[in-house]
Amino acid sequence: MGDKKHDAAHPTADEDHNGYIIRPDTFDRFKPTIAKNLILELLKAKLDGLKYDYELFPGILSLADSIREEMKEKLKLNRYKFIVQVTLGEQKGQGVKASCRCYWDADADNYAEVTYFNERLFCVAVAFGIYNY
Repeated sequence: MGDKKHDAAHPTADEDHNGYIIRPDTFDRFKPTIAKNLILELLKAKLDGLKYDYELFPGILSLADSIREEMKEKLKLNRYKFIVQVTLGEQKGQGVKASCRCYWDADADNYAEVTYFNERLFCVAVAFGIYNY
């Protein structure tokens, strides 16, 4: 019969195809330390010197989007989805407690948490890196 030609619709297992990648490589995993540094730099750039004013903060709500876009651009983890939660409040010497619980793959998924504050406001940013199978 003739030569078997390669059919692009039927990739082989030895090709670099996302359908065959089950787990991220060690070097392609979400790294919380790097993510924390990115988030902290962004929070400092956006919040340094600001005082808390609830009327101005709807514009700051894009902070979570900025963090997510920065992580996508700098970390270059194509198979990861990023979820970012930002909590902002006025700094008046009071305390705040927050927690969350996630159901995920402990080998591939992780998170980074950064707490930023100045004399007038506090900000807690949590970024989750979830591997997309």
